[in-house]
Amino acid sequence: MPMRQEDLETFVAVAESGTIAAAAEHLFITQSTASERIRSLEADIGHKLVERRRGVRKVTRVDMRPRRQRLIVAAADSLNGHLLIPFYRAFIADHPDILLELRTSMSPVINREVEERVADVGLAFSLERYPDLAARELFRDRWVILCHRGSAFARSGRAADLAGEHEINTHYSPDYQTWHRHYFARFAHPKITVGTASQLGAFMDAPESWCIAPQSIARPLTERHPELVMRHPTEEPPARVARMLVHTSMGDDKRRLVSMFEAELRAYIATLDL
Repeated sequence: MPMRQEDLETFVAVAESGTIAAAAEHLFITQSTASERIRSLEADIGHKLVERRRGVRKVTRVDMRPRRQRLIVAAADSLNGHLLIPFYRAFIADHPDILLELRTSMSPVINREVEERVADVGLAFSLERYPDLAARELFRDRWVILCHRGSAFARSGRAADLAGEHEINTHYSPDYQTWHRHYFARFAHPKITVGTASQLGAFMDAPESWCIAPQSIARPLTERHPELVMRHPTEEPPARVARMLVHTSMGDDKRRLVSMFEAELRAYIATLDL
């Protein structure tokens, strides 16, 4: 049913005068008629146009804009900065009614943000002990050695062909650090130690440089830099498990939104070679 002209005129009068009573007086109609026309227009449009409070006659807000659902996702740097960019782009294109807000943090901070409801969804590689957190595994990230295509290690795959002074090192989990000390016990020191995965590519420009990285980080780097290749070490570090974290208590609308996000995220991950 098309919107009635008198309903639209009444809404404009309310917006300009600030109250339903003033609008009714301006249009030479009763206040009850003006209220009924506003309710009729709201029913046609499907959402509230005039917000009223008990005991207050003045219109407090007139808003024609549809309300967008908001979803806050806190994720590790390696996910937000590398692996999930294509997914996020597709998600916001497919769901223009959803306001997606991305936050990048360390995994322990992500756990706390979900527990404290600062974030709706957490994507992290470590799990902290919080009473209201629920965690679901997303994928297991394999480790690779990233090096230049013409390097000796790229041809042989032997750890003996790697030089410690050319390593671009990154601190991952304590289990990884233990493995690294054992596997590369002969190394004195790396070329540099960087703080985040997004910094790895910036220091892989020299032909002798190499690094150890999760496959989810290394693969986008090889796509952007064809001179780089991935090789699996003969003995891999402990598994790096990506988990989705949510609060155990959510409203129905938020729960449906998070479930939809998770389903589409898992479908995207299934297309990757991880």
